[in-house]
Formats: sequence, structure tokens, C-alpha cells
Amino acid sequence: MSDQQVFGAYAFVQIRFNGSLLALAQKVSAAFNISGFNVEPSEYPPYNEIGSAEALGWELSLKAAEQSAGSFELRLETEHAVQESFHGQMHDLSPWLARFLGMMCDLDVTPVAPHLPPSTPRG
Repeated sequence: MSDQQVFGAYAFVQIRFNGSLLALAQKVSAAFNISGFNVEPSEYPPYNEIGSAEALGWELSLKAAEQSAGSFELRLETEHAVQESFHGQMHDLSPWLARFLGMMCDLDVTPVAPHLPPSTPRG
């Protein structure tokens, strides 16, 4: 198989949630039926809490949005997809993820366009 036939995927959504990062991580973990969604301080300043998990070839990252209270950002990306990302071979699954989390977790979720700042939802 040629590298030009291989595609990765990513998703970036903003979630409105009136709870803690840990509580949201638990909701998302249950929706994806994965365990081990860790919430701990980031290794880089300003050391804010970040949720992370790896499952089935995906990396998940969850953090509080800096722009407003009660707003969180969730990113998913296929692991080991550096070449695909570099060559524009990444499928945007953000609309699907927003609908999935909205239905499974009863959350207010908005897909975010990849080229816009996190506070600017697609629409």
C-alpha cells in the first residue's frame, strides 16, 4: 500500500459543561467505553490540568478552554499520523464527534474549524 493511500483523522470540539474537568473526563470515557482517562497537571507551564487517553490508535486530549468558564476543548487524533498530517491526509471528524458526544452524553458540543482559534466555532 502506498503512503499516499493512507489517511489519518482528527476531531476538535468545544464542550459546554457545568462541572469539573474530571467529571467531564469520566462522561467522555464512559461514552467511548474506555478506561484510563487520566486527569493530571500538564508537564508544561502553566501546569493546568489536562485529561488524556490513548485507545485503539487514537490520542485524546481534554482541557478547560482559557476563554470562558464552563467551556472545554476535546481533541482526538490518530496516533503516529505525522506523515498524514504533513501531507494533508487527515479526515476531519469534528462534526461527527460533536453529534456523538451530544447524543451519548447529553452535552452541548460544537465542532471547531481547525484553522480558526479554539473559541471560534464552525458555522
